[in-house]
Amino acid sequence: MQKRQLGSCVTFFPQPTTLVSTIGSDGQGNIMTASWAGIVSKTPPTMAVSLNKGRKSYQNIHETGDFVVNMVPAPLAVEA
Repeated sequence: MQKRQLGSCVTFFPQPTTLVSTIGSDGQGNIMTASWAGIVSKTPPTMAVSLNKGRKSYQNIHETGDFVVNMVPAPLAVEA
């Protein structure tokens, strides 16, 4: 595969640590760190989060439709 220069318009780092918390239909909670999350729109406030289909959080969201996205403040990022 030939390398392709994307230029300075595409940047991914740094980005804040993002936690996705879910609860399954069995009532059991789950929290995961998301490797990719980003702001999509200011109005209305919208974020996008990418999850692997094999993750428990993905299964919980698919079952219940409920989740919370948490942006971790810098002092707590080491704990995440």
